[in-house]
Amino acid sequence: RTNDGESLWAGHTPVVGARSEGMICALALALGIAGKPVELAHLLGGSRANFIPVSAFSEELLGWRVSADKGALQHPGRRLGDNGVNCEGNYLRELTGGSGPVEFYDETNGYESYQTCYWRIRPTTTTGSITLFFSELSLPVGGLHHVQVFSVSASGAMTLLRQEPASLASTGVPLLVTCACDEMLVKFRSTYDVGTDYLGFKASYSARVFEVMSISPRSGPTTGGVTVTVKGIFKGHTGHTCRFTGPTSTNSIGSGDVTTVADAETPDTVIYCTLAQGLGGSAVAYNVSIEGSADGTSFVDSVAASESFYMYADPVLSSLSPATASFLQEVQVNFVKAISPIVLPPAAADFRCKFGTVVVSATQLSTTALQCSVPMPVDGEATVALTVSLNGQSFSPSAKAFVYADSFCQGTSDVATSTGSISDHVRASSSSPYRPYSSCSWLLAPAGGLGSCRIVFEFTLADLAAGDDYVAVYDGANTAAPLLRRYPESSNDNLGRLQPLLSSDCQLFVRFVTKLYTGRVGFVATFSGLSLGIVSASPNVASTSADDTTVVTVAGSFYEVPD
Repeated sequence: RTNDGESLWAGHTPVVGARSEGMICALALALGIAGKPVELAHLLGGSRANFIPVSAFSEELLGWRVSADKGALQHPGRRLGDNGVNCEGNYLRELTGGSGPVEFYDETNGYESYQTCYWRIRPTTTTGSITLFFSELSLPVGGLHHVQVFSVSASGAMTLLRQEPASLASTGVPLLVTCACDEMLVKFRSTYDVGTDYLGFKASYSARVFEVMSISPRSGPTTGGVTVTVKGIFKGHTGHTCRFTGPTSTNSIGSGDVTTVADAETPDTVIYCTLAQGLGGSAVAYNVSIEGSADGTSFVDSVAASESFYMYADPVLSSLSPATASFLQEVQVNFVKAISPIVLPPAAADFRCKFGTVVVSATQLSTTALQCSVPMPVDGEATVALTVSLNGQSFSPSAKAFVYADSFCQGTSDVATSTGSISDHVRASSSSPYRPYSSCSWLLAPAGGLGSCRIVFEFTLADLAAGDDYVAVYDGANTAAPLLRRYPESSNDNLGRLQPLLSSDCQLFVRFVTKLYTGRVGFVATFSGLSLGIVSASPNVASTSADDTTVVTVAGSFYEVPD
């Protein structure tokens, strides 16, 4: 598209306007890359829009210069617009500092579609190494939206180090990327519109030999016991020591109360600082620093003042509202004392609830209350201890009993009654879903024993996802017995196709298995034992007729009696 807004298309004669002399048109065939997709990097210049091909990244891109408009070099790297962060279609920004941010992220509006952005990291002072740390990654999987990281050699050769998301199964924050180089190129690419479902990415780079980049978590209880992960550059350094320095010397934590360990796999970039249990720290902000040495030279660096470590008193739970609830219902957790935003700023907080052993995220309603959604129980337990965490890692010693409104099956149950019903769970409501990753069994064996009855088994509710979830009924004492019915047999299977089942003897084995959560409600079935054998005979004393014939009436159940 020319500066006048006219479109130039391959195979058509362009209409050249008065200002079209600045347009450069390059065809893939002329570049020797026919059959390959060609990207055009829009390099911000003066009054002209200059485009160069960057398929597989070209020498032209690496040699990019803009001299007409020095202000273009000061492009902020991101612009927040009404429709999300964007880089005005295409651009390249040079980063020459020893460290700094590389990001394309907007937590409110997300990012715009069809963006291609480049960050050329080429520090003025080189160390032979550059490391890129990711702190946020919110992109759809599939490859159409991605971040690519390249190393650039002295000759300009480029090597792809990483693409994120790396696969369809990628989740969480990616691992850091390091190259033995003095130049790195980061590319962001978006295609179709994802609205505000995805927010972009945040990263920071460092080319220094010793630098603290980030800490996590950024808060912990005054009682200690928390492990702080420090990420940074500590190449070749030994004798690391973590320091937690308070506003005054009386607040500072002694080195004897902090255990410092470098990560076994990535000792040059990750260090763990563990605060002792029963620490007795103060509810203040601490500066976290790392000391180390290499080749006889000592180094020290600390986190930015905006990323201090905050200590807080463990919260004391006063009540739950409600204290009994079903899966996905909201529960409010109330505290005895308020959580001051000064003692624990929102940026340093990570609220969680733990139901027994299941941890879920929480939302702060006020300084005295959190809210969290009820998760599925792991083992079908009915009552669990509910605790909270303010930093995502350390959970409160204080707890309250929480009762699941739904009672889920677990293990194997022996049922000796002649009639009754079984179900995957007792429902608080008709729409209550069954628990994922369940494995439950029932052995229906009325007290009369083998040969005394046959069992009629009938489903009254059957709503399971076809595939890995099923309920199976076996004609005997275990899964080695003949299979009478497995439900569902296909996605078309339904309750209307389920006929009553009849055992050949006085035993039935039922097994219920599920995998992922589906939102289906499970099954309910009734059973009834049909007694076999003689119940009465009449007359009690036989009388012989004139033709020597005796008639005895026998009452009982003889329906297909086994041999």
